[in-house]
Amino acid sequence: MNSQITASDQDNAGEDWLRRALAFELDPVNLITVTPSPKRWHTAIRPIRAWLTTSLDQLKRARREQKAFDARKGRRALDGGWQISTGALSTHDHDPILGRSFRPRAVRVSEGTYERALAILNALAIAATSRGYDVSLEGGLERIALSSQGETLRLTLTEQMDRHVTPRQLSQSSLEWNSTEYVPTGRLRINIEREFTKAITISDTPETTLENALNSFFCRAHQAIQSGVAASRQAEIARIEQQRQNEAKAAADAQRASEAAALAETKRIEEFVRDRSLSMAKQVVTQSERLQQAVNLRRYVEHVVMLSITRDDDRKFTAIHDWASWALSVADELDPTGDTLRELQAASNTPQRQIEMDAQRRRQTLLALLAGKRG
Repeated sequence: MNSQITASDQDNAGEDWLRRALAFELDPVNLITVTPSPKRWHTAIRPIRAWLTTSLDQLKRARREQKAFDARKGRRALDGGWQISTGALSTHDHDPILGRSFRPRAVRVSEGTYERALAILNALAIAATSRGYDVSLEGGLERIALSSQGETLRLTLTEQMDRHVTPRQLSQSSLEWNSTEYVPTGRLRINIEREFTKAITISDTPETTLENALNSFFCRAHQAIQSGVAASRQAEIARIEQQRQNEAKAAADAQRASEAAALAETKRIEEFVRDRSLSMAKQVVTQSERLQQAVNLRRYVEHVVMLSITRDDDRKFTAIHDWASWALSVADELDPTGDTLRELQAASNTPQRQIEMDAQRRRQTLLALLAGKRG
């Protein structure tokens, strides 16, 4: 049996998981309920609850300080109201979001909905854990992360605000301006984000609330996870195919480089052989010229010696003998035959051939003639 799992098998397994997950969410037995005042809080929601509770306490303290300030000074406020700040918080009615920060936050709700928002998030986190998701906070309080099968969904819960613009005018002055207020609507929405995809939003509607839409939320979450798994699988298949193509290209490039190197080596050897042949040809010509000089010199020495023998000139015999020995040694130095034979013998593995050189034979013959004449 083939134990390998193909991409088609993995796709089928993912689709089967998604069908079972969706069927689970649609079963009324598995309906998620939200407890308005939970007694057990999920570990990922506790930091958010603590932050919102602290933000609300700071907001209430700032309001008390504002009220005391107005009463103590007894000053008439502008139409927009005098403002004071405590820390990073403001009592300005135009900024009703708890814990307003320039940094991203997982929860952005008003004082009137924060408890409901916490209850929804707590129920969602507990349900996600029971469904096999890993629930955590990312970046401190920036995002709630749901992870499954190697994919991660990032959640935020926000409250929709209505923007109201009100014309205002300073008392006893012509100064006019528009005052913009953001008024909480009490409508909450959950945003689901996955890398490189469009965010999914589930909101309160006139027909239903988020509390009744958590199973629908998980249907969307399961689908997003499966889409992410399929996309990751396709990306991995594409990566493997690209790697295979790169390796094939690298092998082809290496083969071409090897063939080019072999061709270059062949050309180099051919050039070397051609240069070597030319050099050897020049050397052979030079050697043949030297040999011709040596042959001519030996003939000349033989000619002189034969004349001296014919004339029977004993008085000059010693001088002729010395001269002939010297002249023959010069001929031997000019004659390249010995060097050539030694080079050939060194390049050959055959036994040394007993070759008597013509120059040596001629020299011995002449010396024998001279010795006979002397005797």
